[in-house]
Amino acid sequence: RYAACASSPSEGKEGEQDDAIPANCTRVSVEVKKPLGLILEEDGLGGIVVVEVVSEGNSAKTKLIRKGDKILAISAQIKTRTTDYGGVSVGSGEEMIRLQVQGEKFDTIMAAISSYPSQKTMKIDVLKCQE
Repeated sequence: RYAACASSPSEGKEGEQDDAIPANCTRVSVEVKKPLGLILEEDGLGGIVVVEVVSEGNSAKTKLIRKGDKILAISAQIKTRTTDYGGVSVGSGEEMIRLQVQGEKFDTIMAAISSYPSQKTMKIDVLKCQE
């Protein structure tokens, strides 16, 4: 299942930061399951961009994420509790959150993507700009 929703620069979404979106760009929300089939890179400005969409991946099937799109936010799962078992901390309890990508470490975003349950649909917000 794939779904998309676009918002114009003036629209904000409940519970999300109102990113300053340039006039020639649109924020698009894509729902997709893993494997995503995206190759991502840091953009040097604290963000992450799509450098390749693998043709066999689920993102390619949506036809909504393309090379050059900037990742704005992703679904993430966090543990809400930790219990210590003889010096080993074990996480339990789950909460699904939206993780804003800008300013986060690349490794943090990759860990969030890799740990997201594959049976659940992930929401990825991308910035699509016209040249």
